[in-house]
Amino acid sequence: MTLLFLILIDLLLSFISANIKSFPSLPTNQACIADIEEVKQCSCVPAHLPSRLSLRKAQCLFYLQRYKEAKTELQDGMKNLQQKTYDDPKKKESLLSDFEKWLKKVETKFDLELTNDITSTHLLDTDNVCEPCTKVSYVTNSVVTCASSAVELQDNSSLGRHLRAKHPLKAGDVLIVEKPYAAILLPDYYLSHCNYCLDELVSPVPCQRCCHVLYCSRICRQQDWSSCHYVECYFLKLLHSVGIAHLSLRIILVTGLQYLLDFKENHTKDTPPSGIDGLTDAGCYETNYLSVYKLMTHSTDIPAEDQLQYSMTAVLLLHILNQSGWFQEKYTVQQILDNYDNKAKESHLLWSEPHRYVGAVLLHHIQQLICNAHAITKLDFSDPRPTTVNDGVSIQTTSQVRLATAVYPTVSLLNHSCQPSISLSFQKDTLVVRSVKDISEGKEVFSCYGPHSFRMDFAERQQILKDQYFFKCQCEACILEGSHRPSASDEDCYQCFSQLPCENAKEHTKSALLGEANNFKKALTLLESNNIEDALATFRLCADLRKRLLAHHTKDYGEIQDCIARCLASLGKYKEACKVLESSLTITEDCYGSGSLELARELQKFCELLYIAGERKKALKTINRAKSLFAIHFGLKCPEYGELALLESKLHLQK
Repeated sequence: MTLLFLILIDLLLSFISANIKSFPSLPTNQACIADIEEVKQCSCVPAHLPSRLSLRKAQCLFYLQRYKEAKTELQDGMKNLQQKTYDDPKKKESLLSDFEKWLKKVETKFDLELTNDITSTHLLDTDNVCEPCTKVSYVTNSVVTCASSAVELQDNSSLGRHLRAKHPLKAGDVLIVEKPYAAILLPDYYLSHCNYCLDELVSPVPCQRCCHVLYCSRICRQQDWSSCHYVECYFLKLLHSVGIAHLSLRIILVTGLQYLLDFKENHTKDTPPSGIDGLTDAGCYETNYLSVYKLMTHSTDIPAEDQLQYSMTAVLLLHILNQSGWFQEKYTVQQILDNYDNKAKESHLLWSEPHRYVGAVLLHHIQQLICNAHAITKLDFSDPRPTTVNDGVSIQTTSQVRLATAVYPTVSLLNHSCQPSISLSFQKDTLVVRSVKDISEGKEVFSCYGPHSFRMDFAERQQILKDQYFFKCQCEACILEGSHRPSASDEDCYQCFSQLPCENAKEHTKSALLGEANNFKKALTLLESNNIEDALATFRLCADLRKRLLAHHTKDYGEIQDCIARCLASLGKYKEACKVLESSLTITEDCYGSGSLELARELQKFCELLYIAGERKKALKTINRAKSLFAIHFGLKCPEYGELALLESKLHLQK
């Protein structure tokens, strides 16, 4: 395996050598240096490879304008090369010639740098610049340290801890910016994202012990290993089976045994001096273990059979900690044995006091995470057949998919509403909370725990909230819908077209919808196989059936309109596609609201289609509306806003 890896590296270096003029356009020069350093750690490196690696590293340093380091690397590489013997002397001479050529280039730049009295530390490493994280609006809160001063923490018996607007808030205000206390990457993304910082991988660095996870840098690999992965590495497949309980283990590992034992001694009081759970002695609510520990567990509400499952999972995680030697970092085996209760001296090792306490804390966190874990999401493009024109504009369907699971104690303070006043977005693992509507002074700031009034009906939302979060929702949307729920007797029968109540109306409708669903799948298959004409005809049949079965403003009818628009665009009928997609926009706005992210994404697709169709004025007007919605949800620096701004500049050039 190592030999194959080195052969591939050798071929890659040959490619770089042949295409050296385009070298700066490789993913990042910094990433190339990281790869070179990783190869140098390998054993049994062929004799000719170290010199070639030195040359490539020096070239990377040159393009990063780190001329002093590049000169040192070239000099060391030449010295090593001269000491090596080659089977083919011509190859050695050729490589020495490359070294001499690059050394002259570097020395010229280095001398110029000295003449101008410029040091490389003043130069910008454009390959390694991190975008600054979003900051909260106004100033930082003096109590809730991850929140804006525009909100305040309150606590009462009916609502518990919650956040309210301290003064009027505007749509788009950043209310919370929080790093997770702990997070776990989902297995599906092990090969595409860093297991530590969750950044998308460009030049991955593997774990040195397992073949499962990857990192964006050696720094992330070392930090993850020293904090958590040294325990998880050997048990990852087993940890995949416990689901969200894996995050409970990660919380323990991030916290550390010594801190947990100190915490047991110092934070066992039921009522803190401040009167609000989770505040430090200084009166601050921070992203720390105290705030995580004080999150709600609902232990009295969880069914007994679930409690048994969670308890067994906690014991499994405790065994993993014990088998990994985690407890022995503080205690020797003899010290643990000395801590046995008198009645359990002949018992298993797990009966020691530290083990019992950690097992109880693992169960405590599992119970919490059922209600307090947050999904870290990323944007996913999932169009079966995107429509692309010559200049690269494409019409695509996007959605948010779950990338990781994390615990954010500050965001967990927000209570639920089926029509929330905030939206969530992510910068790697950092969670940014923005208001999506104006919020009056004194009004509570609401999040959504999943069941949204625009996406689920009243009964479904109530059931989900009761089963997972153990409360009956009484937000404004639920109170309004609960008092105006339609009667089943109001339904007309599709099959017999009777305006009078039909005893079999539900069955007739269900049967018709099942047939329509099969036709819809058939149409998607036709679209994927590039049979656009037949796909369009089938989609139109489905649209006609949905129009009869469902109201015109439903999401399902809007979905069909969107598919028809895509087919028309694929056939080059852009103006006709625009008309269909415009009607779909109306449905989206009716279903999700005028300030929704769903509408913003549909508007973005509509902008691209208008651009292709040559509808310049309408496109510019639509772009402004889409940009304002994306700015509210994600800020001005989000990719969607940038893409729309670029499209807008293209349209302005068409004057």
